[in-house]
Amino acid sequence: MSASRETVRPGCRARTAATRASSASSGRRGRSRRSPSGYSAGCGGGSLLTDARRRHEIVKIRERELRLRKLEGALIPVDEVAKGQFDFARRLRDRILALPGRHTPAMAAALRGDPRALHAALAGHPR
Repeated sequence: MSASRETVRPGCRARTAATRASSASSGRRGRSRRSPSGYSAGCGGGSLLTDARRRHEIVKIRERELRLRKLEGALIPVDEVAKGQFDFARRLRDRILALPGRHTPAMAAALRGDPRALHAALAGHPR
């Protein structure tokens, strides 16, 4: 590998000879915004330990946010949601299957038809 080639992390810009020349000609003297390696400090110029600490802090922040949302009631455990959905679906199914039995006499009277035939026709559709 030649000495002029540098590896660059994804999302970071490499300092080419042109960018070094333009920053030198623009009057920038110090490296106040750059790390000693010449790259911007937030763009992979740090060590692996610094990156690991940053990722660890991000994980801790996310865990705290999750705990806070759980305490506020914004998050519900998955098993509670699944049980609630199952119970709702069962009640809905029971009510749909009970419709013919509850409404057949009134419908038969309104249509002046046979209640038994109407009940048989209505009860067969939901199943």
